[in-house]
Amino acid sequence: IQQNILVKQAQTHFNDQVNTREWNSKYGGVFVKQVEGLEPNPYLKNNTLKVNDNLTLIKINPALMTRELSELSDIEDFSFRITSLTPINPNNKASEFETRALKNFDKTKNREYYEFKDGDKFRYMGALITTESCLACHKHENYKLGEIEGGISVTLSRNEYNDIIKSLTDKVKIAKVSLFLFLLIITLLIHKQFNSNINLLKKVKSRTKEIEETKELLQKILDADKSFLLVSDGTNIIFANKTALDLAGFSSLADFEDKHKHISDKFEKVDNPDFLQSDNKGLHWIDYMQKEQNNRELKVLIKKDGENKYFKPHSKEINIDNKLLYLITFDDITDDYIKIKDLTTEASTDPLTGLFNRRKLDSVLNTEMELSSATNSPLSIIFLDIDHFKIVNDTFGHDVGDEVLVDLSRIIHKTVRQGDFIARWGGEEFMIALQATNYIQASALAKIIRVAVEKYSFNIVEKITISLGVTEYKNGESENSFIKRVDKALYEAKDSGRNRVVVK
Repeated sequence: IQQNILVKQAQTHFNDQVNTREWNSKYGGVFVKQVEGLEPNPYLKNNTLKVNDNLTLIKINPALMTRELSELSDIEDFSFRITSLTPINPNNKASEFETRALKNFDKTKNREYYEFKDGDKFRYMGALITTESCLACHKHENYKLGEIEGGISVTLSRNEYNDIIKSLTDKVKIAKVSLFLFLLIITLLIHKQFNSNINLLKKVKSRTKEIEETKELLQKILDADKSFLLVSDGTNIIFANKTALDLAGFSSLADFEDKHKHISDKFEKVDNPDFLQSDNKGLHWIDYMQKEQNNRELKVLIKKDGENKYFKPHSKEINIDNKLLYLITFDDITDDYIKIKDLTTEASTDPLTGLFNRRKLDSVLNTEMELSSATNSPLSIIFLDIDHFKIVNDTFGHDVGDEVLVDLSRIIHKTVRQGDFIARWGGEEFMIALQATNYIQASALAKIIRVAVEKYSFNIVEKITISLGVTEYKNGESENSFIKRVDKALYEAKDSGRNRVVVK
């Protein structure tokens, strides 16, 4: 879990830089006013633009922009840089780690590489893929579309990760010692009890007292652990620590057994095979955990005072006097589970509108296209763009433009059906995926959206219109072909006068 958090953080930083580069590359580089210390990039053609005798602009391409941003962002706990195996700029020469990562890209065609080694730094590299916009400047360097030409490496602090791993390691050691002592004590007591033949009655009473004291000692050991601990014979709970009883809302094991058959009564129902239920594919939850705990990241969801609590369960068999028992631990992973869930949501959501982003749409479209092919059911998409949106930003400012985008996303969300997938494609462009919908039905929905937007009174701007393209998936075609066709439809809608729907 901790490694995944580091990887997600690095991926987020990498994707931020890729998005920034794509923006720069989309415009073929950007020109900025020359300031002190900024010199034209000697490795870049057409690196200056003379506006007049008093103003000369310097061209900043994606690579130079990334390097300058990396120098500004170079702090103790975070840094990144751009590099390749054959950099034109010697300042971008690859380090040992970066060289390994880039060679791994060439060898495996993977698009990311990272290493978990001892130390205080975590290093990650994502591959830079050649796109159409890259070829405008780099075609003469034999760049080919889709190939990996370099990467951006991200360095993060491992201090928090190292502290957590040390804490977990210490906890495992304590648990092993406690379990060993428990088994040793019980074994010694049984051995003494059954091998004693002197003063049998007296010794039986003495051993009974010792057993009761051992149970009390075991209970204290269990209660001292912050984890949720149980000892079960597979049906009944023999021991439960204070953490488990507090979570279930009972003061004693006897009180709990009066109300519930087993602790699994408290497990919340989750439609996911990784979450334990009372019955799991016909198996009791303990049997299922024993079978799958080494194959799955099993979890348990329990509600406490209205809040969701997530636990990672683990079961260990204990055989005492030919009686099979289970030592079951439930480690609280609520904070880490929510962090990972939030990071996953953040990575697939547009922060302004709350809709899904383009990356998430790519994943959904792949799934929907496969489903359409497998079930022979129609699949259509609507691609829409705000007409003259640049005028809105230039006239009223980007804050007002952002309000328009948010209002438009709400209009679309209210108009489409539940289950239709809406994503912000980029800028003022939105795309809607419509499962089990042919192009005629999709066109009708597009017209409803167009009219709803035209009639809506936006704050400050008041009135805007949109242009829409519609197309239906052709069985077996690629996602690129599917998207390209709807993009042509949208272009025709805008080119033929805007505020209209065109079907291709």
